[in-house]
Amino acid sequence: MNRITAPDIMALAARSLPPSATLTVAVIDPPWPAGTPDFVDSHPRFRHLHDYLVARAPKNGLPGRQHIDPTDIPHLLAALSFVDVERDGDSLAFRYRLVGTTCAEALGSDPTGRLVDDSHPSGYGCEIVAHMTEITERRQPGFGQFTVSLPGREHSGYSRIYFPLARNGSDVDMLVGVHAHHFEKGRGRHRML
Repeated sequence: MNRITAPDIMALAARSLPPSATLTVAVIDPPWPAGTPDFVDSHPRFRHLHDYLVARAPKNGLPGRQHIDPTDIPHLLAALSFVDVERDGDSLAFRYRLVGTTCAEALGSDPTGRLVDDSHPSGYGCEIVAHMTEITERRQPGFGQFTVSLPGREHSGYSRIYFPLARNGSDVDMLVGVHAHHFEKGRGRHRML
């Protein structure tokens, strides 16, 4: 699969692709956290969280929630979201554990405690769950860029990166995301490392 770069993502986000073509998966070599995705440089928040997690990751493993100290990153807290990965046999569900205030404001409500697929307008929940599933299964960060129409508001645009977390360094049990909000027209696009 071709590696997707930040400029490619911006160009693809401007196109009007059908919903079935919105999820793209690519893999970096070496895998994260040893490898660095191109799109972490598309916003300073993305780079900061990436570097913070890489610095705290155990050797040959993924960082876990226990490696994150909120007092180390107070400037990111309002833009962070933590998502629990719930496993039931072979099926996965995703539940918002904590959603930062700027994320909740952009959505128009706070989805903390709710399932991801029940928390998003206009059918984006299914796309986001599919993207989170890929992040979890591949143990790689994923980038998404979206524009959603919320009742009583203009189109709200945002981009975000979710990073996989694993308490034991291997089995993903949580995702941490950082969001950057903006306004633009167009349909959301997911990109996976």
